[in-house]
Amino acid sequence: MHRHAPSDTNYPSRFLLYAVLSLCLFPPEVFAATVHYGYDQRQRLIGAEYDNGVTFTYSYDKPGNRLTENVTGATNTAYEDAEDGNISGWDIYDNDPAGSAIVNLYDDQRTSRVIEFTGAGTANGYRLRKVDGSNWNDTTFKVLEWSARYGESFTVYIAVQTKNGFRYLYYTPVAADGLGTGTYIHHGLGSAVKDGQWHTFVRDLAYDLKAAQPDNQLEAVLGFLIRGSGRVDDIKTLAGIPAGLDSDGDALTDIDEINTYGTNPYSADTDGDGIDDGEELAYWGAHWNSDADGDGVINILDPDADGDGFGDGMEIRQGTNPGDSALYPAGALYDDAEDGDVVGWDIYDNDPTGATINNVYDDGRSGRVIEFGGAGTANGYRLRNDDGSYWADGNFKVLQWSMRYAENFVVYIAVQTKNGFRYLYYTPVETDGLGTATYIHHGLGAYLKDGDWHTLVRDLAYDLKEAQPDNELQAVLGFLIRGSGRVDDIATLAAIPAGQDSDGDGLSNLLDPDADNDGFSDGMEIRQGTDPANGASLPTSAVYEDGEDNTITGWDIYDNDPTGATVVNVYDDQRAGRVIEVTGSGSANGYRLRNDDGSYWYDTNFKVLEWSMKYSESFTVYIAVQTKNGFRYLYYTPTAASTLGTGTYVHHGLGSAVRDGSWHTLARNLAADLKEAQPDNELESVLGFLLRGSGRVDDIKTKR
Repeated sequence: MHRHAPSDTNYPSRFLLYAVLSLCLFPPEVFAATVHYGYDQRQRLIGAEYDNGVTFTYSYDKPGNRLTENVTGATNTAYEDAEDGNISGWDIYDNDPAGSAIVNLYDDQRTSRVIEFTGAGTANGYRLRKVDGSNWNDTTFKVLEWSARYGESFTVYIAVQTKNGFRYLYYTPVAADGLGTGTYIHHGLGSAVKDGQWHTFVRDLAYDLKAAQPDNQLEAVLGFLIRGSGRVDDIKTLAGIPAGLDSDGDALTDIDEINTYGTNPYSADTDGDGIDDGEELAYWGAHWNSDADGDGVINILDPDADGDGFGDGMEIRQGTNPGDSALYPAGALYDDAEDGDVVGWDIYDNDPTGATINNVYDDGRSGRVIEFGGAGTANGYRLRNDDGSYWADGNFKVLQWSMRYAENFVVYIAVQTKNGFRYLYYTPVETDGLGTATYIHHGLGAYLKDGDWHTLVRDLAYDLKEAQPDNELQAVLGFLIRGSGRVDDIATLAAIPAGQDSDGDGLSNLLDPDADNDGFSDGMEIRQGTDPANGASLPTSAVYEDGEDNTITGWDIYDNDPTGATVVNVYDDQRAGRVIEVTGSGSANGYRLRNDDGSYWYDTNFKVLEWSMKYSESFTVYIAVQTKNGFRYLYYTPTAASTLGTGTYVHHGLGSAVRDGSWHTLARNLAADLKEAQPDNELESVLGFLLRGSGRVDDIKTKR
């Protein structure tokens, strides 16, 4: 249950007349000046004048008792500075659960005495009034200053009397203001203020009241209340906002924001357009109070001054004119790393600890990039706006980024949709998992973890619709990634770039299986080293295994009966290179080569198969193919005769010499081998390579 400050019955509905009780109400600096004292004929003190302008005057009754004390020239009233060593004026107004305490102690960071509260967090409440327990009833000063050191949540309540009755102005360590039309009026101080460090706050209470209740007026400040365990010091009201104070760090003073520009002194970006008030003023210059789109809101307070649907901050960052609706950006760049920093990035998952984000120079890109280092996909990294807020980009729904990874990764794009929050996530696999709930998966291809730079473009609205046809993308919120590697040039775009539709068929290259329409799939071209965006750049073969990667990826044992069969990558002295070795119970065991992800090759381009092998026993090679008349196995054995066949299995002999224990390179025209056995049939694609028998193979490829 949320605990508030005490009921307003603890404070009178009519405030008492203000009277200064003693000189201790004023801060030490008031008394550091030279003082001149005045006395009457009976040697009673009737006045004290300080050379800083503060004057005290006193009156007495006939017996000599002091009746009044009047002060002029004061600029503040100090209610607590703790240097008196006591806790006078403080009480615990909520001690449930019991055990809370208020102490006056020395603080090493401030090198002075402060007030410390300890208890059950915000369940306990502490209050500062006058020493005699009465309200401050401060009608003179309406700006409040205090310092606090908290490492946990807290709530500060300022009890005030207003034209419309009693109010609590309350403050918490959050970014947003809740405001309110009733007794409680909320303002956020920002989450950074509970970092365990000392922070000094200055709030114009009259302004904070007006922000929530424009027709109300502050009449008196009554007291200071706080929930939460921590420390406070130097609680005082001020005659006005200190000159030069810039509470929100936007390069505009609080006084100018309130009195001149009408911006919020406690929010760096008053209109939420993605650019701080000071930057926006510098941009608009003398036109800050013009109204570019005629909507009745001046430019500096209008998040979209020209009404073109693009926020002023985005337009300024992207180099277009926020005052001209005919000029608008074609995209939004969120990070290109050339600024040399990592602002906007954070590590959202640092378990295990040690993950890092650095801005480094990359030789391959001849520029600066963002580098992540950690425990692979166990650590996660996130890019949002510089202030940690989400992008909330409702203008651009195509995302482009570049990346260089040599290991597994997951890219998450946080988006808002018609049906709620979603993560569109991408991994280096060939297939899409999609999804009907929060997480929607698309594969980017296994080649993306080859250690080279790649630029990706995704139509996020399309990717969402593919998985959830009745849903609609509303805004792009941020970019997240798991895995150690490098990224650069993260941007949203209005549309898929023209250069990303190489063959002009209306499909982006990432969605087009043959981006240059040359008859070779993009995956094959990338694997074979030709350009999938250039129709004149054609592969002459497709290598499926050469052993030099030192792995057996793509291989599996499809027949392990009897058990014990193995596939290993070994060095072969005769070939002076790495090869694949299969061992088992002779031709009783079977081995298969497909794509890295276990899918068939579906090679429609090349119909000649070449491979090398070293066998000293019997074997059978099966080539899985798709034909006009259905699936077939073209199979080859070390015999002289070919038995052919009219059904699924078509046999050709390779000659007995190929099992002499030496290396042999074999090439077969698969289309011709099929036609010899089945003249009315036609080869359509080569699917995979299978082998029975123990031996070694290398350089398996299709070619012209």
